Amino acid sequence: MEDQSCTTYKLGAVGNQLQQILDCLHEGYILVDEDANIHDVNAAYCNMVGYSKKELLSMKLTELRRGMSSKYQKEFIEDTIKKGSKEFETKHRTKDGRMIELNASAAAIEKDGKTYLAGFVRDITQHNEDQRKLEESRRRFKSLFEHNPHSVYYMDLEGNYLGVNSKLQELSGYSKSELLELNFAPLITEKDLERAQKHFREAVQGSIQEYEIVGVTKQGEEKPIRVTNFPMIVGGDILGVFGIAEDITERKEAKQKLLESELKWQELVKNSPQPVQVVNKEADILLINRAGAELYGSESPEELIGESILTFNLPAVQNKIKERVARMLEGEPVEQYHEHVIITKQGEERIVEVYSTSVDYQGGKAVQSVYHDITDRKLAEEKLKESEERWQRLVEENPKPVQVTIDGKIVFINEAGVTLYEAESRDALIGMSVLNFTHPQDLEKVKQRKYKLEKGLPVDQIHENRLTTLMGNEKYIEVHSIPITYKEKQAIQTVIYDVTERQKKESTIQASLEEKEVLLQEIHHRVKNNMAVVSGLLQMQAMSMEEGPAQQILETSQLRIHSMAMVHEKLYASESLSEINFAEYAKELSQVIIQSNRKNHKDIAISYKLDDVKININQAIPCGLILNEWIVNCFKHAFEEQNAGTILVGLTHEEGEMQLFVEDNGCGLPEDFNINNQQTLGMTLIDTLTKQLEGKLTVTEGNRNLGTCFKLSIAD
Repeated sequence: MEDQSCTTYKLGAVGNQLQQILDCLHEGYILVDEDANIHDVNAAYCNMVGYSKKELLSMKLTELRRGMSSKYQKEFIEDTIKKGSKEFETKHRTKDGRMIELNASAAAIEKDGKTYLAGFVRDITQHNEDQRKLEESRRRFKSLFEHNPHSVYYMDLEGNYLGVNSKLQELSGYSKSELLELNFAPLITEKDLERAQKHFREAVQGSIQEYEIVGVTKQGEEKPIRVTNFPMIVGGDILGVFGIAEDITERKEAKQKLLESELKWQELVKNSPQPVQVVNKEADILLINRAGAELYGSESPEELIGESILTFNLPAVQNKIKERVARMLEGEPVEQYHEHVIITKQGEERIVEVYSTSVDYQGGKAVQSVYHDITDRKLAEEKLKESEERWQRLVEENPKPVQVTIDGKIVFINEAGVTLYEAESRDALIGMSVLNFTHPQDLEKVKQRKYKLEKGLPVDQIHENRLTTLMGNEKYIEVHSIPITYKEKQAIQTVIYDVTERQKKESTIQASLEEKEVLLQEIHHRVKNNMAVVSGLLQMQAMSMEEGPAQQILETSQLRIHSMAMVHEKLYASESLSEINFAEYAKELSQVIIQSNRKNHKDIAISYKLDDVKININQAIPCGLILNEWIVNCFKHAFEEQNAGTILVGLTHEEGEMQLFVEDNGCGLPEDFNINNQQTLGMTLIDTLTKQLEGKLTVTEGNRNLGTCFKLSIAD
């Protein structure tokens, strides 16, 4: 504003004409003195502030001008007079309390010897508001443009970039200056360029275009881009195109992964051994696998697509099933597991356990259900329940005590068991440990048996021990225990037999048996002693006779009696009174025979090949006599022409047959020897005893064709 200081306009009598001119002005006019008193206003100013001219002429400018004091007003007028005029912006308060913004120009004038300040004002409130809005709009646009998460740009009608944000620079790899010198064409792959140009032309024509292309960066990297172009309209004219470019690489990859995941899921569903189905909100089947089709009694999954699952449910639950599906799709909490009955196409009822959950399928929400056919399990449970009831009745009615224990504690016992323990009722026994009733001397073995049963280890089927009842009485029991499942827990069921009376009888019998065994041992002892007396008498008689046949007969008889006495001696010394160890017997008998034949002064040795074989008394005495005859014959006849020799005494037991043999390496048998034609007492005795044993007697040549071998075979 030009400085017009010292310039004062002298206003003479203007008259009515000037006032009319002032009233016709669109700008407001106001005249104030140095004390801010208002002296004149025109109609335009009255309209601006809402006061009448009469009201304003009685007011001070300080009442209208915001923040103006009388002192400031005086200083302002003096400064204006000094400068001649001023242009400025101010604010006046209207009658209704609004603040209006004014553009003002003021000049100092003289009238009637006084100095006044004349001002012309223009209401710029709306103009300033429009400017503020425009600036705010520009600020918001700039912020949206610069800070947009996507690439934003605008182009002229030829597709040349006029403005770009930083995101487009990141996406394209070009700098801002490089982009502002480019057309959009280099940023599009060749195969998509023609289509992108077509969409650009349609945007220039006024339509919004959304499409996907493959963009190419400055470095040559290709990226999938989603583009939105729309016309840039200014003042009703299309001056260019605004655009938004979004890098959809991750979205494409996610979509591809989602597609692959859905394909894998569908493949998993199809090949699942469990029935799986997917239904929409109307409960129509969208997807079902082969196992599901088989559950419904269908030949193939394809023929079930579109069919309602309600047709496979009982009418009474169809509405509940449909409501359940709707609630799941609306996100309401429902029990995921439930059981219900389905009806197959063949009319068969199947009990199924269902696990359902909401899933995304083909762009919408659906309900996926996995079925588990539990019909067989339910039937098994029913049968188990019936079986348990039958078991309960059987156990209750069993006359023998039956108990069930878990961790050694009684959880069930029948009335017979209550009687066995001498309890007042079952409640007195439930929860008690069976170890509390076990006799202290049997406690360890009962614990061992309990441990093995609980661990599934093998145990003796029958077990005996003692127990002490609640009344303090001692009883002998025989128990039969097996592992069972009782109320879904591992338990042991035991059937108990009270064998107290039997035990007493067995004790009596055992005492009697022991007494008889002592008596039998005494008998064997006395028989042996009597035979020893006879043997001694024969020996004394033989010693008093001259050598000859009679003496030999007495000695032979003595050995025969001695062989029988040795059997009784063995039985007397044995723990068993029914059998002896014949190998030991054979050795001892052989030694006795050797001692009795030392007078022949020949070097005859005996060797042994003896298995550990035990035989009873009915076999022992005949076998002992036969063995005696064979060995004596060897000493008498086998070595007549030899001064030395060997006798082998053998005993074997194989494949159910016992063989007793004596083999020598002497002169052998005569060529015309026939065992059936021998009439001697010894051979007659051997033949008779062999028949008594039901055995078989054979006589052959000895080892290496030397001597003789006598063999007796007896079957078990």
